[in-house]
Amino acid sequence: MKIMARITSHKKGRTYEELYGVEKAKEIKNKLSLSNLSNPRKFWSGRHRSDGTKNKISLKMKGRKVGTPFEEHRKKIAIALMGHAVSEDTRNKISSANKGRPNPHPGHMVSENTRRKISQFMTGRKPSVDTIEKIRLANTGKKMSENAKNKLRIAHLGKELSQLTKEKMRATHKKLWEDPVFRNDMVRAIAKAICNRPNKAEKFITELLDEYFPNEFKYNISPNITIINGRIPDWVNCNGQKKVILFNGIYWHLWRLQQKSNSSLTKEQVEELERKPYEAFGFQVLHIWEDESIDQIVSKIHHFVRGTQ
Repeated sequence: MKIMARITSHKKGRTYEELYGVEKAKEIKNKLSLSNLSNPRKFWSGRHRSDGTKNKISLKMKGRKVGTPFEEHRKKIAIALMGHAVSEDTRNKISSANKGRPNPHPGHMVSENTRRKISQFMTGRKPSVDTIEKIRLANTGKKMSENAKNKLRIAHLGKELSQLTKEKMRATHKKLWEDPVFRNDMVRAIAKAICNRPNKAEKFITELLDEYFPNEFKYNISPNITIINGRIPDWVNCNGQKKVILFNGIYWHLWRLQQKSNSSLTKEQVEELERKPYEAFGFQVLHIWEDESIDQIVSKIHHFVRGTQ
């Protein structure tokens, strides 16, 4: 032990160059470097820093934020990594290494100040089309657990959107609705979700059409629903003619509108408004009203089918 202490005291404070010479020191450093690269833990295993070293590190690190390099250092790292793309192989390695690891910050809540900073940093930033597509593919088929759904529900309880947010949402949806593909997709999704079934009057008219005009019109219902300019007609001609039939209930298509906006609204005005979206695509429209008799309905359909409307 005494011999080892003497050797240690002899080496203490001296560089490799001073102890072994330049060439030998270079060789020793290369060996240590290779050893550390192959197994970095082995190099530090069992080693302890002296109190003097600890004090030096403490003085140098004072004033720094824990886990955060200096601003200048941070900028250098940002510049060095700018445009750097992580390979798929590296991503898989990182993913495999982190799988099964517990959350390092369980129950950690982000402070309001941090949230505000994140919000300011992200404001105005728009993900690229490629990024959006990657997110969409990553989330396709994923189902949210009941626990996650419940957490989201609780988090949004009592929250009310500001008028500005509502206006922004309204403007965004209005712009999206101008796209015919988006509009038709949305209408189809809504129709599928509500699972509409024909009411008694619609069933009766379908029977009339099948009896007096077989193979002329089909009732327009999911899954093979026909959408025209964002609208779903009740019956569509199935013989290649651009003709549709709309059934209008008195309350929903007349009285409700009279109470809501225009008390002097007439059936003719309603028909004109409902006809425009179909006529824009070259379709002829027949309106059948709830209060019309069977003879009136049959006569109207006959003239409409024969082209003498």
